[in-house]
Amino acid sequence: MYQLTMFDDEPLSLFEQALLRGSLIAGGKYRIYGAALNMNVADFAQFLKEEHGYSGCSIDGGFIDYSPRGATIRIYNPTKEEIHDWNDTAKTIKRLINTDKYLNDKEKEYMKKLQEAHGGMIPCPKPRYGYGEGWA
Repeated sequence: MYQLTMFDDEPLSLFEQALLRGSLIAGGKYRIYGAALNMNVADFAQFLKEEHGYSGCSIDGGFIDYSPRGATIRIYNPTKEEIHDWNDTAKTIKRLINTDKYLNDKEKEYMKKLQEAHGGMIPCPKPRYGYGEGWA
């Protein structure tokens, strides 16, 4: 029902699909990508906690909540709840990036322009600030 696939790979889980949306704050997905490239897992987990704050949204077949304890997925049918702490969330995003599943082609082009504008490096962002329109 809510199986997103990337070419012939394994389908992404509902949790992974939700993470592909970024933080739901303007420029958030780009900041998350930049932070993942520049930080170790522990620092990246702290970054995600600050970037997401208290937030959430509907996802296909459920809801994702972000809070200080991490990401909680609530699936409606069958009723199920998954709790992912921020370290698990950070590791999952890094894996999505390392397997080239986190950014779509348009997002990759934006990050390429950002990288070129900053001398070949992607700058390390601050939570909830930067990487919006006009940064590249």
